[in-house]
Amino acid sequence: MQGESMPELPEVETIRRGLSKHLPGRTIQRVTVREARLRRPVNTHKLDELVAGARVARIRRRAKYLLIELQSEATLIVHLGMSGSLLLLTEARPVEKHDHVIFHLDHGWELRFRDPRRFGLVDAVRTREVRTYPRFVHLGLEPLSARTKPDVLFDKAQRSTRPIKNLLMDGTFLVGVGNIYANEALFHAGIHPARPAGSLTASDWQRLLEQ
Repeated sequence: MQGESMPELPEVETIRRGLSKHLPGRTIQRVTVREARLRRPVNTHKLDELVAGARVARIRRRAKYLLIELQSEATLIVHLGMSGSLLLLTEARPVEKHDHVIFHLDHGWELRFRDPRRFGLVDAVRTREVRTYPRFVHLGLEPLSARTKPDVLFDKAQRSTRPIKNLLMDGTFLVGVGNIYANEALFHAGIHPARPAGSLTASDWQRLLEQ
């Protein structure tokens, strides 16, 4: 459950699924912040107030953000940034230099946020506030969601004159699509990256979603 380069959306989804096998039902007994200077400073007080002592309910994802929902009706928000990883380790494992935030779990386990370049994010909010979390307000559709259908994308892009590659990488239109995935999807769908997005047909969008 780690990566050395910026995780793309499919990798973050894989991490979510992996954590979902092990974290639900576990109690976060306490939180240790060893380095608060991430992309946005870690608010130790909020983590102590909202996360410490709470039991994990489920793991969700919004774009490249991992949402660890707690039974206390709070949600832990994690973004891995350029070099971050979440590691589920026993407390006997030596703490490493870049283990910036440690969530001490029951039964001698720890969830460690490791981030050499410190571009990641660790935050916590009340679960009812997730929808209005500032970084989520303008996010677009989820490409892996069953609700993101070809006709929906066709309708949204119909009036756009932007190159399709640019639109795919616009997080307010579709979240989590980076340069590599945009290039690969367009290549396999037989669509030129510079083609105006509004010229794509519903069948073009169908081929893109299948990639």
